Order: sequence, then C-alpha cells, then structure tokens
Amino acid sequence: MDAIVSRQTLDRLKRGVPPVHAIDELSVGMRSLRKKLDVLLAPDASPRWFYVTSEYGEGKSHFHCYAKHYALERGYAVASLDVNGDDGALNHPQRHFALILDSIRSSLKKFEHCQGFAEIVRTFMEQEDPESVVSLLSGAYSEDPYTAAGTDPNRLWGYLWHMQQDDQPFVRSRYFSELLRYLSGQDLINKSWYGRFAVAYRLQLVQRILRDTGHQGLLLFVDEIDNVVRQIGTRGHPACFRTLAWYCSAPVYPAVRVIFASTPEVIEMLDSWGRSNYGREIRSQKTVRPEEVRTFNQWSREAEEQAGQGWHSCPKLTAAQRVELFHRIAGIHSQAWGCERRLKQSFVERLAKQPEYATPRRWVRTVVRILDLLEQNGLPE
Repeated sequence: MDAIVSRQTLDRLKRGVPPVHAIDELSVGMRSLRKKLDVLLAPDASPRWFYVTSEYGEGKSHFHCYAKHYALERGYAVASLDVNGDDGALNHPQRHFALILDSIRSSLKKFEHCQGFAEIVRTFMEQEDPESVVSLLSGAYSEDPYTAAGTDPNRLWGYLWHMQQDDQPFVRSRYFSELLRYLSGQDLINKSWYGRFAVAYRLQLVQRILRDTGHQGLLLFVDEIDNVVRQIGTRGHPACFRTLAWYCSAPVYPAVRVIFASTPEVIEMLDSWGRSNYGREIRSQKTVRPEEVRTFNQWSREAEEQAGQGWHSCPKLTAAQRVELFHRIAGIHSQAWGCERRLKQSFVERLAKQPEYATPRRWVRTVVRILDLLEQNGLPE
C-alpha cells in the first residue's frame, strides 16, 4: 500500500470501521472461519449457508468484509443486506430485494467499476455483440420458475422480443431502461405479499446471468439478523425466517451462498423449539405455497445439523493475537508516515492483557491512537 491508502486504512480503523485495503493482513485469528469459507464456496457445498454470531465489537463487521473479499478472490459476485429499518425487513423481500441487487459487486475485471447488478448487465450489453446479449437473456428466460412468478417471465420475454425485432441497437431503445429497472428490482418495492414470488424468480435470473457472465456464483451476507427481534415484537415475524430459508436452502439456487450474522440472542430463535414454532406459523398462513414449506423444512433440517456441530462465532483474540495485530497495524502506520517507532515488546504484551481492550474493535482503535501519539508527540519508546 502507498502512504495515502495506508492513512485511509488507519483512519477507518480509528473510527471502528472495517478496512477496505489490507483485509488479509488485518485478519488475525480468522483461520477457523476461513476454513468454513473454503467449504462454503466449494462448487458442491451442502448446506450452502452458515450462521455467525458475535457480540458488538468482536469482529463481525470485519468478518463481513473479509468474507466478501475472499469470495471475490474465488470468483464469486458478492452482495449484502443489513436488516435495518423498514426497507431491510426480512419479512418483506419485495422491499429489500432491490437493496441486495444494488449491493452486488463483481469479481471480474471488466465489471470492477459496476455498482449493482443492473449496471453489470448494462456494461455487458454495451460491450458485447447483439448475439451474445440475446444468448444471455435467452438463457435467463429458459429458467423455469420454481414457484408462481405471475407475469414476470412474460415481461422478460417481451424485452427479449423487442431486442430481436428492433433495427436500432437495443441499448438505445426505450425498452432498455425498462429492462434495467426490471433487473434492479425497483418495480417490486410497492408490491403486496405476492411480490415475494417475483423476487424468487428474479433471484433465479440473477444467478443464471451471473454464471453466464463468468462468475462462480453469488455470496450473500445478511447482517444484523438480531434486528428482527427489535423490529417485530420480541420473537420476530415467521416470514423473516421463511425468507431467510428461501435464500439459504431453495433447490433452485445451487450457485448462491449465504452467510447470516447476528448477536447471540438469535441462537434461541434457531433452536428446534423456535424453528418448530415458526414452521407451524408459516404453514398456517393462507398465502404460503407448498414449495415454501418444503424449503423451510429443508432449512430447518440443515440448521439442526449445524447446531449440533456448534454455531460459528467470530474469534475472541488472545493476548498473543492482540500483540500480533499491534505489529501489523504498526507496519501500516510506518507505511503511512514514512517512519517507524517501536514500543518495548514488554509494554505491548502488558497492554494486550488489559481487560478494557477485550474486544478487537477497542484494541484496534487503541493501537492506532497510541501510534498516532508516538508520531505526533515523539513519546519515548
């Protein structure tokens, strides 16, 4: 990293924000989670999801960045959803799906500057020949909806038909902007309960198009799951877990991988008693289709198996790991300011054992401030 990037990284660490650069270098103690990522991103992964729990400040946000960074290196597109506010509510996929699509980032160099799925499709259609574009959309249209999708397949066929009929380049057609809106999910936001079936179909299209443009698949990181407790009563709405189950375990998404994260309070909602209650409530709803029940039951079986092995959690750093992280941050600090000041190893080791720096976030912010003081005031070593 050059000096400017190093300073930007230090500024993010000081504010308690995960880094954009030097993610591998700053990922101390992530070995077990990296092994889990290797398993998850394998082509034949089963199940295609896992759950991570973490208290505030214990590295969940950093793992979020690390997981997406690692998936990009493995050829996956990545997306995220923070379950915060009404627009991110899990029980309304028709509202939050546009957020997921807008968050998609590509692992491919030709799409590295694209902000969102619609922009990836736009770039492909503007750069490729018409035959390749028709082939891409024809492949997407060939996907059979796993559940009722209403007029969605017909709408896609209409865009494809106009592309083949128009003499002018499709990117200059008025239907082009409508297609991009369709592929960004913006038209789903105000739909009622049945909009979730259109979401299910659109995700099939997203998966197919990503694969056909050279991606291994899609990693979706769903964060702040604990907000379903705060937003909707004390137990969360059963539709939240119906949606989560669909993303994780629906058989039509073999190339989609999901990580969801929360504070430990959600563990009680994922035990066999909690899942049974949610399953019973889901089955009692009049609008629920049989495939939704099957998908929830499959997810529940996978959850039972994973719970038996122990849910994953962000690691609590040992004193030795804090010392190691101190030296790595010090290396970035020296790159940022062009000089190196060393504290005595014994002082760093004593500092790392102090209980007030128990969480990684507190430790990282403290380290950067100490190094800044050394740089600014020339404190004795």
